[in-house]
Amino acid sequence: MTLTLSPTTSMKSCSHWPNKFLGGRRKNNPWVTTEIMDLCYKRRELRHEKYTSLDSRTQYQKENREVKTKMKEAKVGCN
Repeated sequence: MTLTLSPTTSMKSCSHWPNKFLGGRRKNNPWVTTEIMDLCYKRRELRHEKYTSLDSRTQYQKENREVKTKMKEAKVGCN
């Protein structure tokens, strides 16, 4: 099934389109700080390299553990 849009119809006006196609974002959690988001971005970059060598895999695991512990600490501190 293909959906054709007229030039006057925008994709945001179509209520049946999923958010991933409309550029929707996930809801921000109050405990997620900019420091945690920076760690997540760094982890995401390392994830693509983790299968290239043993060193990159251990570095990814270290960053992953750090992100998880920071998230847990922040979430407990927020509640």
